[in-house]
Amino acid sequence: MSLQGITAYSYAPITDGHALKSAGYVFAMYKGTEGIGYKDLTYPKALAECVAAAVALSPFHFFHPIADPVIQARFFFNYVGIQSLAPSIDFEEDDGQPATATAKLVDHVQEVRALFGVWPYVYSNPSFWSEHYALYLRSTNAPFDFTLCGLMIANWGAISPRIPAPWKDWAAWQDAKEISGVPGVNGHPDHMLWNGALPIPGGSSPAPAPPDAVDRLWRRALLEWPGV
Repeated sequence: MSLQGITAYSYAPITDGHALKSAGYVFAMYKGTEGIGYKDLTYPKALAECVAAAVALSPFHFFHPIADPVIQARFFFNYVGIQSLAPSIDFEEDDGQPATATAKLVDHVQEVRALFGVWPYVYSNPSFWSEHYALYLRSTNAPFDFTLCGLMIANWGAISPRIPAPWKDWAAWQDAKEISGVPGVNGHPDHMLWNGALPIPGGSSPAPAPPDAVDRLWRRALLEWPGV
């Protein structure tokens, strides 16, 4: 069973979490930051709406390899905080540095893990990821194990998502871009599906997700979730 959700941001902000939830959307991937200077100013309102309606939220950071990956992680953490789902890293830009982009992503992911207390999800599309991951493997004898991170894959219009190496399964699938008529959203968010049960209180089983999502910070975030 796949649960419905959305990807949203300033051009399609969440304005009514209860309307969104009533329409069957139970989770959201919402933009928080980009690089080391951009904050999505609609994020606080979206967060409040999601918390009020118990819509699970994964804040995401749009990663730029050209900027310091550790500073990006700290910038992201300081703005979005710990939420009901692990954070997500949007990796779809190499800033003209394809050979080193994934190695810098590793540094970013590890700092995000240190700050949030959980491994983040990695969001990308199959072609971009496969190209850059192959370049990364050629550059190292000890590659980082990206399967520690759940995969959020953008593969629009497919019957089933294409899963790039090294993953064997997906946590969330963005299967359609800029859909219309989503209640509680002002604009055209992207449609997403969650693979299995959400890893929050009330889920019947864990979804493909960061395997250490039960550490101290994660537990604190869950205990603060409405209804727990």
